[in-house]
Amino acid sequence: MIGTRDSRRPGLGTRDSGPGSRHSRGFSLLELVAALALFALASAALYGTLAASLHGGQRAAEVSTATLWGESLLDTLGMAAPLRPGVSEGRFDARYRWRLTVAPWRPPDAAASPLPPPVALYRVQLDVSWGAAGSPQQIRFSTLRALTAPAVGGAVPASGP
Repeated sequence: MIGTRDSRRPGLGTRDSGPGSRHSRGFSLLELVAALALFALASAALYGTLAASLHGGQRAAEVSTATLWGESLLDTLGMAAPLRPGVSEGRFDARYRWRLTVAPWRPPDAAASPLPPPVALYRVQLDVSWGAAGSPQQIRFSTLRALTAPAVGGAVPASGP
């Protein structure tokens, strides 16, 4: 009989279970296209976020490397040779380069004092740069270094007995 259920196989043999009925299962082509479009938009947004995150991570690594190079140079400054006013430049490696500027420094209120300061202060500015000419990157370090001022008359005090 058509329209009655077969007790052995539930859901089969009924008139309303055919491909054109209200109860057919599956997705229409329009639903699949809409789902794919939604997936493509979500993927594009996630890809943009991932790319920005990777770029930020690379930039952080570059700044960390430049900071380590700069701190290393500042730590050894004045050890091998005395600190002298002037400008010097060099390269750490093929990518990172530096420029060091050393200049005497006096506090603003020291100009009124007739006595020479007991300590000579130098302003040290170090610029570490890297990157291509089209998009150069730079980090700047600035500090003061103190050196004992020479004795009056330029004589170095004798040490020992």
